[in-house]
Amino acid sequence: MEISIAEFPREDPSFDNAETTLQNFYDAFGTSGCLLTCDLKRQYQEYVTTVLPQPGIQNSVRRQKKKETDRTYRELNRNFTLAELLSSIRSGCGSCEVLKELLERVSLIDPDDYRLEANTTLNVSPAFVLERQTLKNDTLEVQQIHLFSPLGCTTQFRNMPRVSFLRGNTASSTSINRASMWLKNCVDTHLICRPNITSELPSRIIDVTEIKKGDEKGVRLVKTSFGEAGKYACLSHCWGKALIQCCTTRATLHQATEFIGFNSMPQNFRDAVEITRKLQLQYLWIDSICILQGDRQDWEVESGKMAAVYKNSYITIAAAASADSTGGCFTRTKPDICLRISWNHSEPFVVGARMCDTKGFLRDEKSIKERQPLLQRGWVYQERLLSPRTLYCNYGELAFRCLESSTCECGKASIAPHGSAASIGTGRYVIPGFQVARS
Repeated sequence: MEISIAEFPREDPSFDNAETTLQNFYDAFGTSGCLLTCDLKRQYQEYVTTVLPQPGIQNSVRRQKKKETDRTYRELNRNFTLAELLSSIRSGCGSCEVLKELLERVSLIDPDDYRLEANTTLNVSPAFVLERQTLKNDTLEVQQIHLFSPLGCTTQFRNMPRVSFLRGNTASSTSINRASMWLKNCVDTHLICRPNITSELPSRIIDVTEIKKGDEKGVRLVKTSFGEAGKYACLSHCWGKALIQCCTTRATLHQATEFIGFNSMPQNFRDAVEITRKLQLQYLWIDSICILQGDRQDWEVESGKMAAVYKNSYITIAAAASADSTGGCFTRTKPDICLRISWNHSEPFVVGARMCDTKGFLRDEKSIKERQPLLQRGWVYQERLLSPRTLYCNYGELAFRCLESSTCECGKASIAPHGSAASIGTGRYVIPGFQVARS
């Protein structure tokens, strides 16, 4: 048996219509001699995929069976030590052997674990969430890696989500190409979304066409004519505690219409300009630049138009993972890895491992605030409701919502970096395209 690193597909298929074979992981690698819960998990997977879905079962019976399987699920989801795992392998369990190799490949088993008595336990959930728990100085440290079946694979393991891979950098060409595809699909095919393709431009708008002043690159603020129409993006962002220096005032208005230095912009603004260009749009609306700051008269006029500004936008760019203007629209995490499992001379199995930061799901309000701080901003609710299309620059991936649908890069809410409904306990923090996973 060998597990090696492989390559994910260079491009995601727009639609994954390939015929797939569903296989029970524990049947594929065997559970004979298992001293842990592999054989019970094998039976559980068989039961929930073949018995429960059968037609003709009365709802009351189905509910009772569902309660029983839920109870079984909790019993199966118990921790074990490395010593227990090694004993089960020596007893002959092939599934335990494969799981040990997978745990090593994603660094949840450290070489030191074999020679040190560490306060560490491991877990493999029925949904293939690999977990390591270590007690250090009375603090429990938890690391999680989610296994998944990559799109395009012909064999899929039951209970293992089938999703697209994440590059670990939302500024990558892969992420931007996905965003462009979502936008194009919406514009070309969604009847509800199409009426607002070209709308009246706001009073002031940033022309993102690159201009230069000496060696410095920049953009400029444009005063539009009454009734002038076009396509533009809006930026939804947290001002936060960091002072935004790139603001337009009555005194700097003329200067802004000639040149706004790219280096004078905070990271959120620079990234929004880059996204706007890559989506092949010319105009971008940012509140601190397009509304005169410190000018009550201008604020009263322009703030009254803000609902129309978001409603008439071509797309809103939401810097969801940035707590202030310096955080940027893009995030970097550990990229997914593709693992090829060679077993008993059969066709190799391919699985993906969702690395992120090994913290797994968004589990509570604290983690929501850390990874999705835009959700704490009061204005965001109205911006979400009004915008016909929104590109969410989330932690770990981009997501998209329009009037007809929502999606995200990985394509599945049951895997990190999405939120766990069981731990969050409410839909209050849900972003379309970033739905919580129902446990």
